[in-house]
Amino acid sequence: MLYPAVRCALTNGSLVKYIICHSEIFVNFLFVEATVQIFVHVLRYTKAGGVYMSTYEKLQDQTCADGIDVMDYEFNSPNIKGLYCNSTVAINKSISTQAEKSCVLAEELGHHYTTVGNIIDQTKVSNRKQEYRARLYGYNLKIGLIGIVHAYEAGCQNLYEMAEYLDATEEYLKEALECYHSKYGLYTTVKNYIIYFEPFSVVKIFTSEPYTRSKLK
Repeated sequence: MLYPAVRCALTNGSLVKYIICHSEIFVNFLFVEATVQIFVHVLRYTKAGGVYMSTYEKLQDQTCADGIDVMDYEFNSPNIKGLYCNSTVAINKSISTQAEKSCVLAEELGHHYTTVGNIIDQTKVSNRKQEYRARLYGYNLKIGLIGIVHAYEAGCQNLYEMAEYLDATEEYLKEALECYHSKYGLYTTVKNYIIYFEPFSVVKIFTSEPYTRSKLK
């Protein structure tokens, strides 16, 4: 009965008079509205009974703890996704999804933790090596071999589903797999799994039975 009354008061322009005459009811209404908003907020940030944070939010917490500033910046070129300089990460403000932002932030954190000096000139071998280390750090931070295994265990059937599970872009996942391929070769083992990189597939090892190779595309 309360909602139609409030709607009517708003329509007739007599909300103030309504509040004065029904102050107790209106206070109750505000309390209910606030409770609903809190409930929605809780649902948004919790999952399976625990606090839920996106990968981007987790990385932001890490940067804050390590004294690194993260800012949105309007770069002149859309091809520049992010830059790192003097404990500050600038992310292109045109990036619309948190998944892609988290991929960019992971790589720039790789530069913070592994890069020394200015490596913009990629014609130098030493700079290319540092770029590789920074990207590998970011891939491990965002994806990781164990992340690939967890995605497989969660039932992901292809790279798109795996990227969605890992809260990453499919392009970033492909780049991570290429990097792992160059580092580990054709395959590597994690726990009781074999991860093949060419072609990409994940195999669970059974000690008493022959395993089946499952390809992911």
